[in-house]
Amino acid sequence: MAMIHRTFRAEFDNLTRLIRDVDPGDTNRARTVGAYLNNMISVLHHHHAAEDEVLWPKLSTRVRCATL
Repeated sequence: MAMIHRTFRAEFDNLTRLIRDVDPGDTNRARTVGAYLNNMISVLHHHHAAEDEVLWPKLSTRVRCATL
């Protein structure tokens, strides 16, 4: 689990550079970077949905904590 979270952090950090490096007026590159950003957001959403559906219910049965 730690590996996927490190990967997400690295990729979103990388996105800031990718966005910053798009030259003004380079619509093709902007479109490509935008598509990559949309894909990363979608993958992150699905990852969180899977955690909510699978991981957290299992953990909540094993941990007695009012904050869960």
